[in-house]
Amino acid sequence: MLKLVSAVVLFASAWPIASDKTDVAKEVAFRQVYARENITLHERPIVNSYGVDVREVKAVFTAKSSSAMVVEMLRNADKGMQWNIGAGAYDVLNNEKHTWVTYIEYDLPWPLNDHDAVLRHSLVEKGNIIEVAIESVDDVLPLKKGAERMEQVQGKWTIRSLGFDVVEISYQVSTKPSAVPRLITDPIVHYQMTKSMSALRELLEQTTI
Repeated sequence: MLKLVSAVVLFASAWPIASDKTDVAKEVAFRQVYARENITLHERPIVNSYGVDVREVKAVFTAKSSSAMVVEMLRNADKGMQWNIGAGAYDVLNNEKHTWVTYIEYDLPWPLNDHDAVLRHSLVEKGNIIEVAIESVDDVLPLKKGAERMEQVQGKWTIRSLGFDVVEISYQVSTKPSAVPRLITDPIVHYQMTKSMSALRELLEQTTI
């Protein structure tokens, strides 16, 4: 489900998307659907680069930290395990300056099956803004027995320095639609995403800038 960071979570260089997805995304505004612990969640319908109608979810919050520290939390496996609520594993592969790959396993509650995701991250700096694009790369690692691979994951992290050691963090993500009804998944998505972002903020603010 949409418990990603990425990464992760969604968790997030702008990620490569097709022109039709860009046009739709510009036309449809996000709508706030949830708020908790000074974190807001927003949703909008888009067409992803696979030509599939999907729902994009975005979390927005601020933290007393630096942009560099946020990036460190995204690409550090030990830290990733701490703030990704429900993650059974968080590994970082091919960790280079502007690109890296994360492998995440999620232990999801019934009636959902456990999921895993392999996500490529691409970082680009634009003045006081850092963008980390994320997209699924299913051919990097084999599927673990008993888990479902999260497919068509696309999104990004946007980290904006507001000055005075404060950053605004935005994480938006979409995945291949699930067969499980939204009546069941929405409360799980909203709760888990908010708790993960809250844990990330707490970890950031406990870490020396």
